[in-house]
Amino acid sequence: MEWPRHAASHQPYRNVGKPDESVGTGPGPLGVKHIDWLHGNALREWPEPRTFADGSVLSVAVPPIRIRQEEAPPDADHWCHLLFHLDGYGRYRGDGFEVEQAPGDIVLLRASQSCEAIHPAGARVLRWTLPMARIAPLLGNGPGEDVRRIRGGDGAGAILTGYAQDLATASEDLAESTQRGLLEQLYALVGLAFEASQTAEGKRPPARETQRARLLSYVESHYRDPDLSPSLAAADLGISRRWLHVLAADLDAGFSDLVATRRLQESLELLSDPELDRVPISDIALRTGFNDLSTFYRRFSRHYGIAPGEFRRERHRGRRRQVRRSPER
Repeated sequence: MEWPRHAASHQPYRNVGKPDESVGTGPGPLGVKHIDWLHGNALREWPEPRTFADGSVLSVAVPPIRIRQEEAPPDADHWCHLLFHLDGYGRYRGDGFEVEQAPGDIVLLRASQSCEAIHPAGARVLRWTLPMARIAPLLGNGPGEDVRRIRGGDGAGAILTGYAQDLATASEDLAESTQRGLLEQLYALVGLAFEASQTAEGKRPPARETQRARLLSYVESHYRDPDLSPSLAAADLGISRRWLHVLAADLDAGFSDLVATRRLQESLELLSDPELDRVPISDIALRTGFNDLSTFYRRFSRHYGIAPGEFRRERHRGRRRQVRRSPER
């Protein structure tokens, strides 16, 4: 049985317009509706993003261009764009913000944000499209900005840029598990680069808050590992087991509860998917990180107030049962 993949659903944008001509042929890689070729030759075909684990990557050299996103794709709220300016200058502006980007700078932009991007002399841009759920915890609890900039000329920003470029050229034949592991390092570097940028601007979030964000991000990327344990997590995060439990307690849960709750959330989603009705419940338990079926049944029943098999049967009968979603204690 092949499991469906939930990757970014971005389609290539193709243009047959002429220089100085505004064109619009429907949603594109940024939900684009209009492109103005400012002068020079128009780009005849926009490269197609390449799927990489849970995200996608696109490298493109553009002539002088203005891109206006006026309508985002339907799933845009779940994604953000990490934009690396390798060559050329750019400017992003929208409702209430305007950000200039020099060579080496990094801009983090919500995919749902309506905005205009201008590259007056052309540019070479690397764009990673990543799940917002993985990026948001790394940004702390500051204001919900739609766009953020990281100076990438040196320090953590330069390291992030170099790694993002190397990862973009990685072999497409890499196993998905390897891609996920490499992408995890990208997330860690995003967090470090953003923290360094905030420190330089005098806005550094408290260290404990940053560590809690790293813990949540780690759980999100490793909860499917059946061998995940407090000792392994503490070693990977470079902290003691005692401090790991302190950070989890700040979130009103133990580490094992954080992991189990995330596994149960995904198992409920999979059991709710009609396309997976032929997948045995035992396979779903294994897929979500449970290596013991009895533990899965016990935790699921306690957490949601209904056994997994009964939940699936009631859905088959068309009943809309409201499952209990309170944290397990």
